[in-house]
Amino acid sequence: MRRTIIITAVAALMCAGAAAQGTNKRSETMDRTEICKKNYTALFGGEALTGQGSDPEMMDILQKFIFGDVFTTGEMDMKMREMVTCVTLASMQTLPQLKAHAGAALNVGVTPEELREAMYLTAPYIGFPRMLNAVGTVNEVLKERGVALPLGREGSLDEKTRGERGQAIRDSLYPGGLAKELSGMPGGMGEDVERFVTEYCFGDIYTRGALDVKTRELLAYCILTAIGAEEQLHPHYHGCLRAGNTPEDVTAAVIQALPYVGFPAALKALMIVKEENAKANGGVPQGLSAFPTGAANDAYAQYFTGRSYLAPLTSDKRLNSPVANVTFEPGCRNNWHSHTGGQILIAVGGRGYYQEKGKPARELLPGDVVEIAPDVVHWHGAAPDSWFSHLAIECNPQSNKNTWLDAVTDEQYREATRKE
Repeated sequence: MRRTIIITAVAALMCAGAAAQGTNKRSETMDRTEICKKNYTALFGGEALTGQGSDPEMMDILQKFIFGDVFTTGEMDMKMREMVTCVTLASMQTLPQLKAHAGAALNVGVTPEELREAMYLTAPYIGFPRMLNAVGTVNEVLKERGVALPLGREGSLDEKTRGERGQAIRDSLYPGGLAKELSGMPGGMGEDVERFVTEYCFGDIYTRGALDVKTRELLAYCILTAIGAEEQLHPHYHGCLRAGNTPEDVTAAVIQALPYVGFPAALKALMIVKEENAKANGGVPQGLSAFPTGAANDAYAQYFTGRSYLAPLTSDKRLNSPVANVTFEPGCRNNWHSHTGGQILIAVGGRGYYQEKGKPARELLPGDVVEIAPDVVHWHGAAPDSWFSHLAIECNPQSNKNTWLDAVTDEQYREATRKE
């Protein structure tokens, strides 16, 4: 009975997240013309496909493609679609179109503060002058809507904390930073550039309110797509995943940007998604579980024997029990460790094991639930001949801390997983 309650609760949490995200997928009873008209009216308050103006045929092609085809591709709500569109247009400096879509964003629920933060986010990628052009365009729309300027402050840093908080975000998204890439710069100035990235990009910008890090990383990928920053798209794909986005989220965002950046730029970004996703999965079987695999678990690699992958499934800090999907390659396991607040594991794919110190190991199959009491020393991981995936639910996250201990030796692992 307890297992049923836990699984039902997690399923409800996942369904609630999906419902909040929303979708614009084409229904069986509506064609793209109907969907185009419906979406256009929601965004701009007017009527699409009027046949009026100097270029009615092109407007027909444009509106049906964007608001009928693209808006039905991927799982993304109207707010996120318009934020993607706005940062893409801002990055390309197509300001008349940005003005129109800034108004559309407000019409579908993007707040003035969210829209402003999306513009501010472009600064590290396109530079201050173009960012200010975009902010000025958005401010014109806000003034026309009667919104008082300046908007309220969203920054929460001072000179003493910007570096520390910026580094915490940077390390969570890009373990190791740019030290390797920037080493050996003339005059040692590579260290200065790395500090700028940490304090300015992740400190001054990413710590601001209104937008969470998950949203910022997804929008950043679209900005980089728009400016053709191929080299940066590779690491930023993994940053997106570490922030809590899925490969499907990144793909849908690039497709949303496609009508504005064109096929070559969008296809370049999509091929990078495909390439990096294949490398990150490292041969993970398709359909191992219903949950995303996520990115390589580099931040915790020192506590694992073998390769593992991490996909955060929740991002709202107000939730009492963060949930993540952890995937282990065959033979992979984590070190002996304990949690001061306890943990719950739900096996969702493959075959694995769980063992508490001094007790026999327990085989885990999809649907099995493990309730780990506070401070109990244990390990968990995959069987020697099978991939394994489980949901990890953090209990009492406000006070919960992990204590990592010694690695599970090969001898201990063989004994625990040995079949009678």
